[in-house]
Amino acid sequence: MSAAHLAATADTAGSTVRRTGTIDVVVPVHNEERALVASVLTVLDHLATLPFPSRVTIADNASTDLTTR
Repeated sequence: MSAAHLAATADTAGSTVRRTGTIDVVVPVHNEERALVASVLTVLDHLATLPFPSRVTIADNASTDLTTR
């Protein structure tokens, strides 16, 4: 789905309604201490190119390394 499609404008009874929302990205992780920072930075870089507010949530699945730090 393109950014243009997500920001579609609809004409409702003669008025223009702009539909927007927040893009939520959930990144599930387990022992990703070495790769997590680079991965999240890649996601954030991409989200920054979109015309919508966004949020990234890291969901740790009981990592035993330093993922949560």
